[in-house]
Amino acid sequence: MNTSGTHQNPLSPLSLAADRDRRSQPRLSAEVLGLDVDATLSQGVYVRVLNVSTGGALVELHEWIRPGTRSALKLSRPADEHMPADRMVANGQIVRCWVDRLAPLRYRAAMVFAPPPADVSSPADGTTDLTVLLERPA
Repeated sequence: MNTSGTHQNPLSPLSLAADRDRRSQPRLSAEVLGLDVDATLSQGVYVRVLNVSTGGALVELHEWIRPGTRSALKLSRPADEHMPADRMVANGQIVRCWVDRLAPLRYRAAMVFAPPPADVSSPADGTTDLTVLLERPA
């Protein structure tokens, strides 16, 4: 029995999840950002983009990828009535990879983006740096 005069509520699953959340920036789904959810890593691994922030991305994939692997996330934004189609890339490093589902087997990986380059001009291959796009004010 609590005799201090204050009632303490047990921790909810939501508060426990918030305590385990490692995100330092809010993340948005690829759909909200107008991006295709299907993408590739520079190693040729196909991924599904679950969410993206200015600092990183959470992706789902069919194979395990070693944490510490440097990679580039390559994705696209389809054309709409306001903007033409665009290919984007974000360089970074895989920091975690874990089994998310057993049947069918799926992994999730967290990728931390490298800081955007000082020169924000488009690379020679015509892609846009995704991290620069995410840091632009809406």
